[in-house]
Amino acid sequence: MERPSWLPGLVLFEDYGGDWHRYLDALYEFFKKDFIESKPWFEGRRVGLKRHPMSQGKEATFWHMMQQARPERLRTFSSHSMPFKALVEIGFWQEDIVSEDSRIFWQCYLHYNGDWRVVPLFYPVSMDANVAPTFWGTMANIYRQQRRWGWGIENIPYILHGFVKNKAIPLKKKLYWSFHEVEGFHSWATNALIIFALGWLPIFLGGEIFNETILSFSLPKITRTIMTLAMVGIASSAILGLILLPPKPDWFKRRHYLLYLLQWLFIPVSLIVFGAFPALEAQTRLMLGGRFRLDYWFTPKHRRKPVARKEEV
Repeated sequence: MERPSWLPGLVLFEDYGGDWHRYLDALYEFFKKDFIESKPWFEGRRVGLKRHPMSQGKEATFWHMMQQARPERLRTFSSHSMPFKALVEIGFWQEDIVSEDSRIFWQCYLHYNGDWRVVPLFYPVSMDANVAPTFWGTMANIYRQQRRWGWGIENIPYILHGFVKNKAIPLKKKLYWSFHEVEGFHSWATNALIIFALGWLPIFLGGEIFNETILSFSLPKITRTIMTLAMVGIASSAILGLILLPPKPDWFKRRHYLLYLLQWLFIPVSLIVFGAFPALEAQTRLMLGGRFRLDYWFTPKHRRKPVARKEEV
């Protein structure tokens, strides 16, 4: 596929001596320049990015874009294009599921015996953000959206059953995809809760015998140290985030700095409320089945009036 002329030059891994950390930092510098320090606009609207959850001091949008550099992990999701011939051969989309956008990948993967992959397209896609007219309405819609995405775990039994039946797919590919799919949804639903409960839950459930052990005595101290280090990372990321903010728009007031800092303090809460809880609910509903099954929820569309962009002289 020919590279479009408007794209910058390639940043090659070998240019950094095979050092992954140096290469990752170099890629992040390009991302920071184009999306954080500059003021990109598209069709008269400011281009924003999703900052949370932050990881290694880098925004969630950066890691989402990095996935495009790992073709072996790519699957169809949301907006995608595919050959009509393939659609006909697999019998089109399944109409009785929620996650049909990702299921279509597995239908093709099983039909073509593992000889099916996703290739990123250099094509702009315009979509509406999940924003409601009110703050609490937006919070509720984000939860429902995350729960709908968490329902993508319905693909796991379909994948595993297909792998058992299809003998033509190499075992290495079956093990690779099975591990990453199961581990991904398991981590999504449990990691934040495990970190939250690491310090007190073993002591609460361990009883008198456990409470008399050295581990019981040391666990709160170990957990406190881990949480302190985590808070240092959050605080430093918040400060750097403020420093790297682009020039303030006209509507930005002093109180917005406070709101910006508060969102960092609420990271532990948001990871549980908008991460673990909707994933757990989706998985529990799938397990119970029947009337607990999740119906497809359409994200309500709400658009604010675009802010007029001032032409730079």
